[in-house]
Parts: sequence; structure tokens; C-alpha cells
Amino acid sequence: MLPRFSVVPVLWAVVNLLITSRHPTHAVCFNGHPSVPTEYAQSDVVLIGQVIRHRAVLEADGYYEGDGYSIRVRELFRGSVPPAFEVFSENSTGRFPMEKRRTYLLFVYREGGRLMVDNCGNSGVLAASVAALDTVRQLHRKAPS
Repeated sequence: MLPRFSVVPVLWAVVNLLITSRHPTHAVCFNGHPSVPTEYAQSDVVLIGQVIRHRAVLEADGYYEGDGYSIRVRELFRGSVPPAFEVFSENSTGRFPMEKRRTYLLFVYREGGRLMVDNCGNSGVLAASVAALDTVRQLHRKAPS
């Protein structure tokens, strides 16, 4: 006969582990999906960029291992970055995977010294981001110089 286990302690342990994890994860979009104007205003950098390189990044500084994507700036709408820079994507449910040689509309934020992209936001392959890009162009034109 198998011993009977109560589900409550197991559930409590899982919930506690998820809440107290030292790694930032974005398994759920707690703030929902922001509108393009909201994400534009909250982003450190907004741009069109092409992935020119990809590298594996080991776990460090409180982040899981992940991917580093070197981005070549095609058009900059907000913020300041060099003509080529790296975006980190943590290997978690919050990752924002990209493909080499593809061009993206990116809403970038800084966290812990790294530049990252929120997978709950409006970043995406440029060809599929026409409406978001139109809004970004309008916001950029309205921004004070």
C-alpha cells in the first residue's frame, strides 16, 4: 500500500519556491500587455534593429543563463545606444528569442546593467509589427526635440 500524501504542503512548497526565487522570471504578464504608447514611454530605448550575432551567456549576477543578441541599429526612435549593442534574453519563460539576420522593432529596458526586451510587450519581427511601428513613428514625431 502506498503512503498517502497531502497536496496542501506540496502546493505550499511550490508557491513559496516561486515567490522567493532569487531569479527574476516573467512567467506571467503581471501587468498585462502594455499599449504601444505606454511601452514607448516606459522604455529606455526604442528602435528598429537587425540581429547580427548570437552567443550563449552563462548564469551570473542573479540571472539564469540565456542568450546575448548583438543588434545593429537601423533606426532609433527613443534613447541612446551605440550603432551595435547587445540585448540579453534570460533562458526562462520571460525570454524574448530572436533569430540572426532578422530585423525587429524593439522596446528595450535596462535591468541590472543589462539591456533586455519584455516578452509581454510590443517588440517583434518588423514585418509583423506594422501597426506598432506606425504608432512609434507618430510618438517619435510628437516628442520634443
